[in-house]
Amino acid sequence: MDAVALAASLLAGGLVTGRVWAAVEAPTSPPAQPLRVLAVDARFDALNFVSKEGRLAAFCSGEGVRILDWINGGTVARFPITGTEQGPMSVCSRGILAAGGPGRKTLVVWNVGNEKSMATVTSPGAPFDSVACAPDGAWLAAGDHAGLVTVWDARGGLLHRLEGHIASVWALACAPDGIHLASAADDNDVCLWDARSGRLVRRLDTFTHSTFALAWAPDGKRLYLGGASRAVTVVDPLTGAILGQTPRQPQAVSSLAISIDGRLLAAGGMSLVSVQQPGALTIFDTAQFQERRRFLAHTGVVMGVAFGPDGTSVLSCSEFDPGIKVWAVP
Repeated sequence: MDAVALAASLLAGGLVTGRVWAAVEAPTSPPAQPLRVLAVDARFDALNFVSKEGRLAAFCSGEGVRILDWINGGTVARFPITGTEQGPMSVCSRGILAAGGPGRKTLVVWNVGNEKSMATVTSPGAPFDSVACAPDGAWLAAGDHAGLVTVWDARGGLLHRLEGHIASVWALACAPDGIHLASAADDNDVCLWDARSGRLVRRLDTFTHSTFALAWAPDGKRLYLGGASRAVTVVDPLTGAILGQTPRQPQAVSSLAISIDGRLLAAGGMSLVSVQQPGALTIFDTAQFQERRRFLAHTGVVMGVAFGPDGTSVLSCSEFDPGIKVWAVP
């Protein structure tokens, strides 16, 4: 998700529904200090681990993608993308990386292992707002500003056009089975697709707020949704039944991540009053949906969150302050 574009659209009244969201105050938890800060020389829009060994991919506007060493924070590789208004980023544990280029009209696909470009994907229409890579790197999906989701093979061949939304597709998430794809758009709907056939499996159209972030449980039996409702909702992807919901938060949910063991959920925050108001990072348990800890993490939107491979930390980033912050998991 392009969080800056999303926030700007919201603040400009760009919601398709035309709703005006009430102002919310920033969280009031006492400030906490991160365990450490990685890559303090840059500001990042997105992050995720690209290998089980701890290689971290981080998307820096105007620069491209850096691959960082989790242990010392050093730069292992760089994948340059220059220009303004860059698009989203996604990676998979098999070492396939996709990131958006200038104008958000293209996606470049790399093999991180050999640092070579595999393909360039060009939008058939509107700019890209979201991207997701299959766990095995065999395919990727991109959502655009007009509501179209396209599925591509890793070499850039177009496989399917998924026409189920009528507004900006802010979030995509590939299921652990490598078959199913979830999409969420500004039309308030969440769709579940079979990415192999292009078939729409289920549409969740009972929500009254836009969803900005999606995350699958490691076993694929739960799908987590966060957005303008200021709560994270958990659904059964097979039946569409709502399994639970976290308490409403002071901010909208801008990003989501699930711990490797599936026990914890990290939610990045975004004020709908100003993208430059402090953004929170909140940790929930996934059994009772209770809040474990809330950090005042950044001076603006929390654009990316990810659990560390050691299981004891969670990472966050924002375009509004430098570095990737590492927090202790409560």
